[in-house]
Amino acid sequence: MVLFLPIIGHPNLSVRLNCLNKYLLIFMCLAMCYAVDSTAQFMDAKAANEHFKHRNYSHAIPIYRKLLQKEKFNIEFNHKIGICYLNSNIDKTKAIPYLKRVINQPKFDAEVYYDLAKAYQFAHSFNEAIEYYKIYDSISEGKKHDEVARKLETCETAKILIKNPIDVTFENLGELINSAKPDYYPFVAKDESYIVFTSRRTGAIEFDGFYQSDIYYSENINGSFQKAKQIGALVNSEFDDQVVGLSNDARKLFIYFDNIKSYGDIYTSVRINKRFERLVKMGSTVNASSLETSASISADGSTLFFTSDRPGGYGGHDLYMTRKLPNNEWALPQNLGPALNTQYNEDFPTLSGDGQTLYFCSQGHNSMGGYDIFTSSWDYETNSWSAPENIGYPINTAYDNMNISFSEDGYRAYISQWRQDGFGDLDVYRIIFPKEFIIRMQLPTADQENPLILDAYISIEGELLKQPLNFSANRNTGFYTIVINSPGSYELFIEADGYKTYTEHIDFSNSEYSEPMTLKIIKLQPE
Repeated sequence: MVLFLPIIGHPNLSVRLNCLNKYLLIFMCLAMCYAVDSTAQFMDAKAANEHFKHRNYSHAIPIYRKLLQKEKFNIEFNHKIGICYLNSNIDKTKAIPYLKRVINQPKFDAEVYYDLAKAYQFAHSFNEAIEYYKIYDSISEGKKHDEVARKLETCETAKILIKNPIDVTFENLGELINSAKPDYYPFVAKDESYIVFTSRRTGAIEFDGFYQSDIYYSENINGSFQKAKQIGALVNSEFDDQVVGLSNDARKLFIYFDNIKSYGDIYTSVRINKRFERLVKMGSTVNASSLETSASISADGSTLFFTSDRPGGYGGHDLYMTRKLPNNEWALPQNLGPALNTQYNEDFPTLSGDGQTLYFCSQGHNSMGGYDIFTSSWDYETNSWSAPENIGYPINTAYDNMNISFSEDGYRAYISQWRQDGFGDLDVYRIIFPKEFIIRMQLPTADQENPLILDAYISIEGELLKQPLNFSANRNTGFYTIVINSPGSYELFIEADGYKTYTEHIDFSNSEYSEPMTLKIIKLQPE
């Protein structure tokens, strides 16, 4: 309380006392404001740290930003907001200015160098990432030496992949499908008649600040996906539900289901008359006491691929397969082996309709950073899967890239990514692949002993080509296979000993080449 003294005595004394009262009043007001401000700052810091503790990064970020308006160089706040951005699904590169602010201070935790390196890796600034990984490794006394070595490998891999990007176009599926919250794990029917995916856009809020995960679907009407709806109470529960696979005929969903009684198991739901039926838990052969996270089934329903962290694997989650027995039970699962599985995690196996290509994601192999999508082909001669190939940038990035779902013709696929043109978090995108034009060609002769020309020189030239394309024959079939990735006009040249040079103008916009593959039989004229 401010004490106002009575005005008595000498008039100069009265003036002085008035001034003293004013100064006391100002001082007390300032003190009270400071106390209130300090209390508010303390409470904000407490709230931000509580969100951080529970990995509720999206709620912690705005509070840390508010705190930094008053304490710009606070090491703790800058480091923690950097970690928040790194662990969010939004622009992870926003961590960079905060972490750089920390390393400009005289004393700080060496882990900041590691976090800053990760932020630069997400920004695809790989030289800077490599620099800070090496600094961290040199001062941390080998604390994460193996981890750092792996990070350095992925940076070098990413530099190579980004220099050789694949030709694809991304289309955000728009606000009828996507929301400001995470929308991910898309699976599309082969005829693209409907799409199903997981979203955390509504429901009960969990510790990480997001709503619980539920499954949504959208019907395709006249070439457009309609507004996404929840899949229904027979599938979605009060707990976390995520779609993790779809059969080739689009009649069976595989669902990862978490509740009090069943943690980390795979369930199925059958689609009948456009309605998804009640969940059925897969048997104990598939759902062991370990964690099973995704599944895919062959077109004939005889072979199931799934992921599990059960004992006996090569590290983390591995890919497994099992075959259906005559009694409709699943046989003892087999690990797909070290050609596909690594010491890191693998997930989301998806078998192509013809059973020859397996798509999956992995933190190992030649990944760009986190999970990348890989392909492997079945070799009938060796009865084994080929060495995995990275599907390429920009489908894969330094972020986690988990699953991909293809249309029947293979020219469109669906993935989830965070991208600058998105709605704020992970969004579902359609990827458009350039259409391939394939010509299978034979060059018959009148010679019964040598009925086909196998040593012709065949080339394709065109304005869209940096250099001519050359093709040779498959000596077992006698076919020359010409593959063009871009529509347009080209010139075909065929030269063979003893025959006149053959030329033809090819325009892939013509109806003759409207099908994915064209068969041509060309009889060369003798000289």
